[in-house]
Amino acid sequence: MSSERNPKTNPSTAERVGGSVKKPEQPRGDEPDFKTLFHAWLESHRASLVDSVGRLIKQPIGSFFTCLVMAVALSLPMGLALLLDNVERLGGSWQRAAQISLFMDLEVDSVAGERLRDEVAAMPDVAAADWVSREQALDEFQQLSGLGEALKELPENSLPGVIIVTPLASAYSTTAPVVAIDPNTESAAHPAVTANNYQGALQAMNYLLELGHRRIGHIGGRVELQSSARRLKAYEDSLFEAGIPLD
Repeated sequence: MSSERNPKTNPSTAERVGGSVKKPEQPRGDEPDFKTLFHAWLESHRASLVDSVGRLIKQPIGSFFTCLVMAVALSLPMGLALLLDNVERLGGSWQRAAQISLFMDLEVDSVAGERLRDEVAAMPDVAAADWVSREQALDEFQQLSGLGEALKELPENSLPGVIIVTPLASAYSTTAPVVAIDPNTESAAHPAVTANNYQGALQAMNYLLELGHRRIGHIGGRVELQSSARRLKAYEDSLFEAGIPLD
């Protein structure tokens, strides 16, 4: 007499020996791959572009004035900042043009420099005298030159202390013989010894270019000095002749 087996009550071999029962895997939903997502992104931006161009074609005058207002709004802060920067530089140039820099010997310390500053300030033709120590000069040079990290590697500070003198008048008359050294003017009022700053910088640039250098830096001087402007002009002209873009 055959007996019928109930599948619900008949344990499998794995169940009888205490093994784990393998559950059937659930079907996964189809996830879009990268190609599909990228194609959808392109289609979305293409639709936005077509819609924007259509709006511009339908309303050209309104679109033009909208772009014009946006351009003016964006350019006003930049133009104002540029104007203020130029006015600040111009005012500084006028002030520095009437100043005299007295460079001290490297052995002159701050105490002696300040004492000499006081003596110069007490002169009748001097409006003001300021002392700039060697440490202050190095800090200022690091900030203005952009070579702060490189200057920190120097074994010692090679900049001297400076007394900046502001005279009461910018022109004097004297009967003493005077010879000006590089006066930075087109026509000096006194006999002068000048350097050909443009030609000298040009020769230096040509020498570096002949050696194969293409990344050549330029450290400029005071913007109001003609010597600095001529050296910069030679630097830019050399790069232009060599076909090297100025960055």
